[in-house]
Amino acid sequence: YLLHAPTRLTITDSDGGAYRDTSRGSYAEAFEEQLLAFHALVTDGTPPVAGIAEGRADIVTCQLMARRFAERNGWPLGGEAAAATAAPTPPPAAAALAT
Repeated sequence: YLLHAPTRLTITDSDGGAYRDTSRGSYAEAFEEQLLAFHALVTDGTPPVAGIAEGRADIVTCQLMARRFAERNGWPLGGEAAAATAAPTPPPAAAALAT
């Protein structure tokens, strides 16, 4: 963990077989940004940028990653990660944020 180090977000997607990387950087502390957004939600009712569907998609994606990693290493895996089958497609609003 490096305090005040830039946070980099790199998104890789494909379009007809061609891959594209998009990178964004910020010196804003992610936790502080999340805390400010939570404060706005609680005090002003400002809706979060990512909702329940996006959060669920992230969790399922992590479960699939854990499952694949365990399979590749021959490790037993239980719980929801063992039963994960496919990551849900995020709603169009979330896809627009990623571009």
